[in-house]
Amino acid sequence: MESLGEKVKTPMMSSKFLHLKYLDIYLVNVVQHYLSDYSCLVSFLEASPALETFILRIQTDDMLVHDSVFGDLDGGGGGGGAQLHLRQLLECWHHNLKNVMVTGFTSTKGLIEFTRYIVQNSLVLECMTLDTAGGCCRRTAKRNKCAPMSEGGFREAQKAVEAVRICIEGIVRPSTNLKVLEPCSQCLYEGSSV
Repeated sequence: MESLGEKVKTPMMSSKFLHLKYLDIYLVNVVQHYLSDYSCLVSFLEASPALETFILRIQTDDMLVHDSVFGDLDGGGGGGGAQLHLRQLLECWHHNLKNVMVTGFTSTKGLIEFTRYIVQNSLVLECMTLDTAGGCCRRTAKRNKCAPMSEGGFREAQKAVEAVRICIEGIVRPSTNLKVLEPCSQCLYEGSSV
């Protein structure tokens, strides 16, 4: 199923995809403040009881995260001593979900909550890959050179890695392989001072 160029709110799924095993959702030009509540994607998982692989690709030019788990982008970054207030999404056990990948992973509060939901409710999760660099070319071997990342994008990737350490690593089951992919040295824009 593919739908390009639509501006819609993600619906709650009223039907079931009983035999769907692979789901790849690609969100293009997502404005972070428009879709900061990723919990609406839970309905896709609930509607797909046989789902084994879930991929969420987030592509945006707006790398300023409006609702970061770290609060104000200028103050309190890194969560040093600050208490994070994350919602606990409703329980719904996923008995077949084994592989999850999120590219374009950010420190957006809603995305962290959605990721925690997946970790806590997927009983047989084998591998979760959180890609903060949006598909770094050195890892995918599709091209010889990475597309340059803006300074803001690079800083957000660093915050996303820290958010995973603080909010997600501690709840991952020992049987799950958690991979957090960071930007490589070639991802950073050449003229950058970071």
